[in-house]
Amino acid sequence: KDGLDMALLNYGKLRDFHESRGNARKVKDLNARIKKIKSERDGQRDINLDRIDIEEEVKQSRELYARHVKQYGEESSKTFQSASILIRNLWGSGLHGLENERLADKLFSISRRVHGPEHPETKEFQQFSERCKSREVGIKLANVIREWQVLGFEEDEEKYVIKGPIMHPRVENEELTIRVPINELIMLQGTPVTCHGLKNAAHLNGKIGDVKSPYEEKVGRYVVRFEDKTIKPALVKPENLRIILDLSGENAS
Repeated sequence: KDGLDMALLNYGKLRDFHESRGNARKVKDLNARIKKIKSERDGQRDINLDRIDIEEEVKQSRELYARHVKQYGEESSKTFQSASILIRNLWGSGLHGLENERLADKLFSISRRVHGPEHPETKEFQQFSERCKSREVGIKLANVIREWQVLGFEEDEEKYVIKGPIMHPRVENEELTIRVPINELIMLQGTPVTCHGLKNAAHLNGKIGDVKSPYEEKVGRYVVRFEDKTIKPALVKPENLRIILDLSGENAS
């Protein structure tokens, strides 16, 4: 059930993004997905087919973008169009936070250089870049997971500063700012993280990855998929993970 609640948070974020851009068709589609997931959550039926469809869209758009880069170069209008599709599909999957943020930053930089800061494509990629950098987590209260925004990390107390709960539409002046340890947070799929303080797998310390699946309560760990594809995904305890709040200073593996 918690996994379906997290899926609802992910789709809710994506719907709000498209709603802010006036994309009524996409909002309608996402509302239908949200309704279906709520039904699945209440009846505990399988939603794997939807996940397969979304990942297939990601795969196809990734291949199209790579083909356009090879054929036309990174600065062509065709490449920008396919990149925009890829970013939207990566965001919609909720599983590829690192790839999405790095791609959005790259395209914003290229478009700003080629088109200038006021060009519509530059502004679009800037919006994607800024949205990708926002870190949201879940907090479970009274058996309901609510969404909060991560503002910072206090290393001396090993607590995160978070603001929320986030309502939709958001009303920030009614939100609370609190400090909580990482083991009280529920990280969303796709959240960029680094490993920290591991002893039996010390070679993973400092490695960049993103949360691949919801919290595995039975084993008390998250599945982390690493940016370095030579490293296999690993189960990591919450206390051995740090949320990357600013990916710009982290080199790609």
